[in-house]
Amino acid sequence: MVTHALQAQVSLTGTSYTETFDGLGSGLPTGWSSFTGASGTSLGTTTSFASTTVSWSTSTGNFRNAASADGLASNSSTGAQGTSTDRALAVRQTAAFGDASAAFAVKLANTSGLQSFSLTYKLQSLDAASARTATWLLQYGVGESPTSFVTVPPTSGTTATGGSSFSNNTYSFDFGTALDNNTQPIWIRIVTLTATSGSGSRPTTGIDDFSLTYSTLTNSPTIGVLPNALSGMTYTEGAGPSSPTTFTVTARNLTPAVSVTVASPTNFEASTDNSTYSTSPLLLTPAGDGSLSQPIYIRLAAGLTANPYSGTVTVTTTDVPDSKTVAVSGTVYPAGAVGPCGTSTPIAAIRSAPDNLTFTATGRVISAIGTNIYIQDATGGILLYTGTGTTVEIPEISIGDEIQVTGIISTYQTDREMKNFTSCFVKTSSPNVTPTPTVVTTATLCDHKGELVTLQGVSITAPTGTNFAGNTNYTLSNGTILRIQNGTDLVGATRPSGTFDVTGVVSLFNNVCQLLPRSTADVPGSTPTTASCPEVGTGGSGTAVSSTLDIVWWNVEWLGNTGFGPTNEAQQQSNVAAQLQTMNKDIYCLEEVCDLTKLDAIVATLNTNTGKSYTYTCGADPTRTPAIYYSHWFDDPEVAGDATTYAQKVCFVYDKAIVTNVSASQILTGTAGSSDWASNRFPLLMNCDATINGIKKNLKLVGLHSKSGSDVSSYNRRIADFNSLKTYLDATYPNDNVLIMGDYNDDADQSIYVDGTTTYVSSFSAFTTSPDYTVITKQLSNCNVPSTASYPDIIDHLTVSNEISTNGTFTASGIQYITNSVNNVRPVTGGTTTSDHYPVTARFLFAATDLTPTIELPQANFNTNTTNNFVATIAEVGGVFSSTGTTTITITVPTGYTIGYDNTLTSINVTDGTANPVAVDNTKWAVTNNVSDLQLTLTIAAGQSIGINGKSVLGFSVTRTTATSGSVSSITINVNNDSSQSYDGNSTNNVYARIINGL
Repeated sequence: MVTHALQAQVSLTGTSYTETFDGLGSGLPTGWSSFTGASGTSLGTTTSFASTTVSWSTSTGNFRNAASADGLASNSSTGAQGTSTDRALAVRQTAAFGDASAAFAVKLANTSGLQSFSLTYKLQSLDAASARTATWLLQYGVGESPTSFVTVPPTSGTTATGGSSFSNNTYSFDFGTALDNNTQPIWIRIVTLTATSGSGSRPTTGIDDFSLTYSTLTNSPTIGVLPNALSGMTYTEGAGPSSPTTFTVTARNLTPAVSVTVASPTNFEASTDNSTYSTSPLLLTPAGDGSLSQPIYIRLAAGLTANPYSGTVTVTTTDVPDSKTVAVSGTVYPAGAVGPCGTSTPIAAIRSAPDNLTFTATGRVISAIGTNIYIQDATGGILLYTGTGTTVEIPEISIGDEIQVTGIISTYQTDREMKNFTSCFVKTSSPNVTPTPTVVTTATLCDHKGELVTLQGVSITAPTGTNFAGNTNYTLSNGTILRIQNGTDLVGATRPSGTFDVTGVVSLFNNVCQLLPRSTADVPGSTPTTASCPEVGTGGSGTAVSSTLDIVWWNVEWLGNTGFGPTNEAQQQSNVAAQLQTMNKDIYCLEEVCDLTKLDAIVATLNTNTGKSYTYTCGADPTRTPAIYYSHWFDDPEVAGDATTYAQKVCFVYDKAIVTNVSASQILTGTAGSSDWASNRFPLLMNCDATINGIKKNLKLVGLHSKSGSDVSSYNRRIADFNSLKTYLDATYPNDNVLIMGDYNDDADQSIYVDGTTTYVSSFSAFTTSPDYTVITKQLSNCNVPSTASYPDIIDHLTVSNEISTNGTFTASGIQYITNSVNNVRPVTGGTTTSDHYPVTARFLFAATDLTPTIELPQANFNTNTTNNFVATIAEVGGVFSSTGTTTITITVPTGYTIGYDNTLTSINVTDGTANPVAVDNTKWAVTNNVSDLQLTLTIAAGQSIGINGKSVLGFSVTRTTATSGSVSSITINVNNDSSQSYDGNSTNNVYARIINGL
């Protein structure tokens, strides 16, 4: 029997309390509350409850009145759910509602005079379409507003919902003596304190048939344990003992002089203080009133061999006839490789371990797509999920690299994975080795979960079609599911029409094995969608290289570092030199240059074999020896003579005959945090002049190597870095010719960060969406042209500011990107023994405006004191673009004459002219220097220019003063030399002279 107090709490009477929730249409039962924001130290915030019926699949986040799963099925209609009289108290979690903090709670007024509490309730997963998994705990807290809670585990099973399941499970809990005879309020809650795992929608979770049983308090001696089962004690062989787990022994009405004995099973040891452990029984002494509350710490003993272990802790006293027991279990895992993260456990052992244990694993990368990385060792393979929950930096990795990681083991959609990498995720110094797939049959496929395999002689039977779609299943002739993942070049690729041998990673989804090919190379007969872009790389095919500025950007993969990248350093050096020589470009932006002596040798070889004069800069830092800037991937400094410590650098190699007036330095260093730009691998800005066919242009070249990784942390860090770069360039070089090149470590059309089926915009979208910049390599993204040997994306990019024309015409800068000239360069000399990246190249045309003067002087004969009027014309004859800047001309008359200029004239009558009056632009020019009326210097007014194929006409007068009769001389006009080439780029036609005669 139960009565409800007015203070929204339950007053217990009799021997049981039951709540069926069938009256939820009138509101929550008395004593019950719904909370969000729950934590280990707080009930959270009381949240409203929707008393009207709501279907299981309604995605709005709320606490709701839902149909119980009793008597219904996963496909029960909304109508059937609404009319069902059997109700459940439910919650629909969303990203913003209760994802890691929802709770159902009941408040008991007290437990005075009661003992021996136990509980059963039904936990229901109500929406089978919800893929994410939520884990629920049963906890109790004491007091009006508890600040601590104790978790009570179920006697069996795991309390979880979601995972695309429809379930209705009854769980039982034993509180021992923990709730006995307490005069304070008791809260019992069913709560989720961790974020849902996986991807997709979050679950709708219901509770029903909550039944609490108890008995009347007696004065008989009583003992209890809580919890009554402990698991998850583990260590790697040779690294014991395990971390401890804890249970509490409680008692009342004991004889104070009679001890309570706690006996550990073989292979386990116990302690009362978590300091001194013993395999011998522990003796606990009750208090003077016969009560006891003692935490007991228990762990797996050190020195055990690799095996699972289990046993029972027995708690006894002569005052109580029945003993209490705690089931304990753990595992000692075999020791594997030793590396930067510690000692690894073989992957097969990790796959067989229970969820939420922490392991270190070492394996070779067999697939890396978005946040999903598969590794494999000699015992098995496993997925590393690097999305939500991972906080450690993910290094740049390639298929065949060996990595070591520390994370927790988990189950997602019935497959095993490691996740939550928060302490260690590193690439080891082991050389890259291309993994070899294991040939399997239909019968043995599922024996190789997480491993790279090949199925021979299969064909695609369903669905029909000619091209693959992303995130789609295809059925093979042997019944195997072939899953095409987003983030591969298989999306949109042609499907093979006949029988083929397919390679991929074996995964498990809802207990069904499926094969995940990594690229079109794994599916013979499949061709990526590049045929629609035949124009790529054809731009400028008819233009001599001597007439263009040609630029390359290339990640040369740990050039000279003996710990990473290609292992034959001499071969890599020779291959890089040969590749640069073959490409024969003007400027190379090279990333991951580690050993500068290697670069010295490469440049020397290049100069010898090409006859050119190349040099390089990595930016100057006089405080270092040698004086260069470093792009750090670690915090330790380089050690002279130890090539394993040589850090990555961004360097520009350039032809000194083309590139002059060079200065270079790192940018964005002033206010950067320690994690900015891949832990301070800052961009390098080279300010220089480049001259092509006598035309000189100033350029601001930015070489960069952005943060690598397809995980969310790396993605967000790249976003912040590119945003800071754009802010800096906009403020510092708003009108300059800026070219940003290098390894962006992301694609332009969409990011390489893919979480499940969700795709994201490029991390440098600040540039891709800005009208002030053009990402030249976006064309390669759209055409599926890659820049690495391992992945289908292009991650090595070029972005130019809008001063540089990209539409096939010239603008005021006089710099034009040659349309369709951008392309990757492959094959690379030496292949992956040189680099896992391909060089990418683009070409540019230079042009300058061309001004030339003429004089129209029909009457060239002068009597003494005669004045003749004439006009001078300054014409743009280059036909390229308008002049800009401060156009300046000088006009000179011989001794014995004077020249006059009136800047108010808009027309003039030319002496003996045939088309008078002649319109003139005198108001647009001003005399800036006058030498005794013999020579005038004129400058065009601010904001004025001479347009493409345009002209400016000026009116002058010349008077003969003291020139002798019969004299012959000249009036000369010239366009002043323009070293900046802003208004004139051709000095060969800058002077014009007109003969005059003194009669």
